[in-house]
Amino acid sequence: MQNTIRKARRLISLYVALCGAVVFPLASRAFGQAPPGSARSDSGWLYVVDSKRNASESAVLVLDPDKGRVVASFSGGYQPDIALSPDGSRLYFSYSDYENPSEGKLQVIDTSTGAVVKELPNKNRWLTDSYSYAPNVVLSPDGAWLYLFKAIAAQSSTYYIEVFDTRRNAFLPNKVELPDCVSATMVHSVVGDGVYVVCHETREVLLVGVNPDSKTAEPSAVVLDVGNGLGPPPRKIDPQTHEKRNKYHTATGFPNLDGRTFTVITTDGLFLRGDVSSRRAIEHGSIDRTISGSTTKPATPDSPGWLDDRWVRAQAPVLSPDGKRLYLGLGTNKLRYHGSQFLDEIAVLDAGSLDLVNSLNPNRTFWSFAISSNRSRIYVVDPDHAVISILDANNGRELGVMTGVGTYPVYAVVAP
Repeated sequence: MQNTIRKARRLISLYVALCGAVVFPLASRAFGQAPPGSARSDSGWLYVVDSKRNASESAVLVLDPDKGRVVASFSGGYQPDIALSPDGSRLYFSYSDYENPSEGKLQVIDTSTGAVVKELPNKNRWLTDSYSYAPNVVLSPDGAWLYLFKAIAAQSSTYYIEVFDTRRNAFLPNKVELPDCVSATMVHSVVGDGVYVVCHETREVLLVGVNPDSKTAEPSAVVLDVGNGLGPPPRKIDPQTHEKRNKYHTATGFPNLDGRTFTVITTDGLFLRGDVSSRRAIEHGSIDRTISGSTTKPATPDSPGWLDDRWVRAQAPVLSPDGKRLYLGLGTNKLRYHGSQFLDEIAVLDAGSLDLVNSLNPNRTFWSFAISSNRSRIYVVDPDHAVISILDANNGRELGVMTGVGTYPVYAVVAP
């Protein structure tokens, strides 16, 4: 079963040659282990998922970045995922059984006491055989609905969304199937309930919401086939196969502040903005190039821009709390050629115009990052060195380095 799951979901290769860690001695803090959770998280604390290199037992560490200490820890199983309620009072902790990955659990944890309020079966979690991964759970802004991306590994794999009702602590009776959606990024809506599902392989975007009357999950199409909206993709040489690539892959997407439009960005740095209600593409272009022709015709890059030899890896969008800035992780084709999908730069874009505002260089390769609620700090997660760097979100200056963060930290969630 495990081999089948790995075959169906192999998305990334992980052998990484990381540069040496840059540490500011006076700002460096080493974290020790702590007993099970016993303290409610303060605003700005970090919940860090430690996959322990996909060991049978994992952990979620609660860190106080100001005092440099582990406040609490929660133990789990194989390849965990988490979501935190808007008031920080509940932690939704999902993990699988190492010996039988199709079997999993979902725990609802009271963060003030560390007690498990509810534990229930959580089958068919989406899994990868890579040590590093992105979360496959998203909580609605009001905390009412937890959306989980799942997969059934069989001769013909099935991908779907299941919704957990946090008020009743129970799953809804139905699921929303996503044919051929091998991997996806989920982003909650800015208007009302619902989650946008960006399917990287099929290049579709769906909005999955909950019918308040029937209490069932319902899908609606947003933008169909991003590739068709953008026109023929530029033929580039794949750094691994040395063959010409001629297919767009969606890297990320996010709802715009108006609540009526949704923007998708591809691995090549092209973007498509669609109207949610009409399902039509209303604008397209490139985040780093001058595009010839009108915005109603296929995009044709004129000349390379600041993206140059970089690419946009599939990732959950990191937006500033006010939604006006998009923080986009970039990797180099050189790293990609050597089998690494780690990142080494953060591009700060205007979320409306997608103009480049700033470029942050953490001086290390990393897998993921998170932004503080006041938009002053960025926490950069370096799994191979078990390090989290703290950057000034305005100028990228390194404010501190937290070392010894578990065994293999994958991503961090900032407490509200």
